Amino acid sequence: MEDPFKSGSLQRGKSYPWQVKRLFSPYTEKVVRHIPHINSYPESKAILSDFSASIMSSMLSMPFNHVFSWACCSPELARMSQLERLQAYATFLIGNYSAPGRLSLLGRDLMVRISYTGFLFTGFYG
Repeated sequence: MEDPFKSGSLQRGKSYPWQVKRLFSPYTEKVVRHIPHINSYPESKAILSDFSASIMSSMLSMPFNHVFSWACCSPELARMSQLERLQAYATFLIGNYSAPGRLSLLGRDLMVRISYTGFLFTGFYG
C-alpha cells in the first residue's frame, strides 16, 4: 500500500478533518523527551508519546465506558429521573470496586482497557 505522505497527496503536519486531535500526546512527549537518546529516534519518540497518552486516556475514560455498558443493559434506568440515574451510576461504580479484593479487579479492568485502546490508537501514528 502506498504511503499517502510520500505520494504527495497528504502533507505532514497539516491537520485533516478525519484525524483525531491528540489531547495528551504533547504533554507525554515532554516526559518522553527525557529518555536518554530518544531524540535520535523521532518515530520511537512519537510512538511512546502516543502510547503513554493512550494509557492516560484509557484510565480517564474507563469509568464512563463501564457506566455506559451497564446502562445499556439496565432497562430500569429508563423510569428514573436524572438525579436517580446519577445515583445509580455512582452506586454501580462504587459497588463494583469498593468491596474487599476488588482493587485487583480494578487493576485487571484497567490493564484490559489499556491493552486494547493503547495499541489500537498508537497504531494510527501519522
